[in-house]
Parts: sequence; structure tokens; C-alpha cells
Amino acid sequence: MRYTVPGYLHRPGIHCGSAAMRNLLAFRGIDFSESMCFGLGSGAGFLYVPELPVSPFVAFHGRIMEMERELCDALAIPFPEHVEEDGEAGWERAREAILCGHPVLISTDLAYLDYFETRTHFAGHRVVVFGVDDEAGHALLSDSEREDPQKVSVTSLKRARSSSVPPYPMENRWCVVKPEGEIRPIPEAVPLSLGKNAREMLDPPGGSFAGISGMRRMAEEISRWPAMTEEFAFAARFGYQVIEKRGTGGGFFRRMYARYLEEASACFPPLAGAGLAVKMIAVAEGWTEIAGRLKEVSEGNDAAGLPGVADLVLRQADREEAFWREAASLV
Repeated sequence: MRYTVPGYLHRPGIHCGSAAMRNLLAFRGIDFSESMCFGLGSGAGFLYVPELPVSPFVAFHGRIMEMERELCDALAIPFPEHVEEDGEAGWERAREAILCGHPVLISTDLAYLDYFETRTHFAGHRVVVFGVDDEAGHALLSDSEREDPQKVSVTSLKRARSSSVPPYPMENRWCVVKPEGEIRPIPEAVPLSLGKNAREMLDPPGGSFAGISGMRRMAEEISRWPAMTEEFAFAARFGYQVIEKRGTGGGFFRRMYARYLEEASACFPPLAGAGLAVKMIAVAEGWTEIAGRLKEVSEGNDAAGLPGVADLVLRQADREEAFWREAASLV
């Protein structure tokens, strides 16, 4: 059987999760920019992973893990994400939803997606599956990083959805995003999401390496990366990539968040009064500087540059803390 969800429009974007959610909301008649989706999802975050069990064995990321759920919460839209026990059940549930006319949000590890041709694990890559071809054994994916929809073997997709690589095991997750009534008005959603994002950064769960405290923990340890991993040069390279490349829009997602703040200012004037969009651009530039230093460490395979990176990360933690405290004061 071959089937494609009628009316679903694939549009590429900057970041996998925010582009996927923009496309899914558009399918339901809700037209937001990708930046608006990212910002309403309280997307700007930080997570340090010092004991990653796969190469490069130490890493960090710049968005919260549950951005898609937080976006739906901000808009008062259900987010019934399901976990399945194995790849077969995960595929059957997603396939059933597609055949009922629903595009499905799924989580993947791109190391297992045929068309990426990479061995580097990158867990939590969000895509939308909106077509099936049982005869060919293919699924049709809407992936923000590709101009056109991608055909991928169901076998490859099952592996990508079953990956257990930390910090975000895939667990064969799937979700149909479908509003059940009027969405929350944007003037109410903006301060709600801003407050959540500030709390995520300023007061992360105890024992985690997230938020501002996670940045400071990384700053303390980054000079010791050569003792923590023989692949410290690749860790530095990967750090450069997750700040400037890999779907961030540059500046560790902060440039995209700045665009959200500028757009949202029309709905929530205190943002404009505080000049938060301009201040977030300055934060983004600080991360771009860190990325440049990490790239130098990687290309020179020279750990001598890591203490300087540590100093920049500490300075950046202070900048982020000041920004998020001001943001919190507005809501």
C-alpha cells in the first residue's frame, strides 16, 4: 500500500524540532514562523554531558529537550507523545496514524538514517513521517535539513527510532499534534513561555548539568577534556558544530531566539521596552566567539587553547544569567 497524508506541506527550516512543529501546526491551519515556534517552546537551553558513552565522549547542547512539548503547552494544544517498547510497535503505531490522515512527529538518531551517511550519533533529531510505501518498504520523511522529502527504508527508520544513545534515548516515540479547540492567545503564551525558559536556565533540576549551573560546570572541566577523552579535538570540533552548525541558526540557537523576541514584542510590549532581542543577539555573539576558539583547538589538535575557552564560557554564563534574570523580572 502507498499513502501520503493529503495536505501536508514539507518546508525545510533551520532546526529540526522547530521546523517540524511549524509544519505540523501549519497542517492544522495555525501559521507561525519557525522562530516563533522555537521561542514559544522555551527552546533556548543548555545541557552539558561529561560522560557521553559514544564518541566524542563529552558534549554539550543548546536547546531544552522538551521544546516541542513546551510549545504545545504554551498554546494549550495536547501533546500526546507515546513511547513504544520496540521498533516494530513504534512503526505500526506511526503507520496507523498516517493511514488515518495524520502526519506524525517522531524522534530519531541521525546516525541510523540512510540519507545522512554519518556514523556520528546525534540523538533527538525530530522529523515528520507523512507517507508509507509498503511495497518498497519505505517511509516518507519531512526533515528540516533537506529541501525535498526523503525516502528512508523502514528498517533504517526503526533503528533510528530505537536508538538508546544518551542524553535522549529515542524509545520509539511518536506524536500526533492536533488542537482540540481554540489555542491560547499569543499575548498570554509569550510571557508564559518566557517564564518557563527563564526557570529552565536559572533553576534546572537538582543534580543535572543543565542551565547556567551546567555552563559553569563545563567551564570548570573543559581544561581537563584531554584527560576525560582521547578525542578531545573531536569534542572541540563537535562543540563548534553544535554552536554554529547542526541546525542552530548560529550562535547556539540564540540568534533564532532573538528573532522570536523581536517578533513577539508586538504581542508583549515589555519585551521591546527591555530591549531583550538586542541583548540576546549579544549573547549569541558570545557563543560564536566560543565556537571559533573551539574550532581552533580542533584544527590545531592543541589542548593549550582550552583554558581560554573555559574563561569565555564562564563569562558567557554570567551574560546568560543576567539576561534570564531580567527576562524573569518581566513576567
